[in-house]
Amino acid sequence: MKHRIIYLVILGLVTLSSSAQEATPQNIGTHAWTVSIEHGAAYDTLLFVDMLSGDTLNVQTYGERYTLLSHNILYFDTLEQQVKFVAPNQAPQNHPFIQLPPDAKRIDWVVSKDKKSIAWTITYANNTLLTTVTYIADYTGSNISEVLRDGPRDRVRILPIQFSADNSQLYMDAQPDGIAQFAPYAQYAGLFAIDLIT
Repeated sequence: MKHRIIYLVILGLVTLSSSAQEATPQNIGTHAWTVSIEHGAAYDTLLFVDMLSGDTLNVQTYGERYTLLSHNILYFDTLEQQVKFVAPNQAPQNHPFIQLPPDAKRIDWVVSKDKKSIAWTITYANNTLLTTVTYIADYTGSNISEVLRDGPRDRVRILPIQFSADNSQLYMDAQPDGIAQFAPYAQYAGLFAIDLIT
């Protein structure tokens, strides 16, 4: 069976508190790591490779929507239905502030190109009526702000697409819920922008 492999590079890694699943290399340091994600039938395997020493770490995850942050990988754990993150010297753990509430239907996020800002939407459902709340923060979780509350709309939710180059705007889309699972590539139904300065 063929596996799809995605390669990412983590630059400027900072040392985090331990509890790794396997032996932690002596020198996590501040140099570059590559990350390959192998999608298997039962679970995914993240292979962290230290670009300086060649040390490797394997981490098993049950995830989707893997996103590179400044020093770790953010993803949605499909087994626990929660947002988690993992780093070379850390076992997967719940993200400290991006979380799917028990009464919510879905969570989506996007990270700025400079990896300093993150936006996320939480969608709540009342039968077919969907209400979406959008938040932004820096990657450390400071300055969390609610920037948009949309709905209720019938079977339509809002999701973040991308920050502008200077992080002053957040591009978003209002799209029919579930359209992504039927499309072979990203499709947008109602693009708009939020001015994050004013």
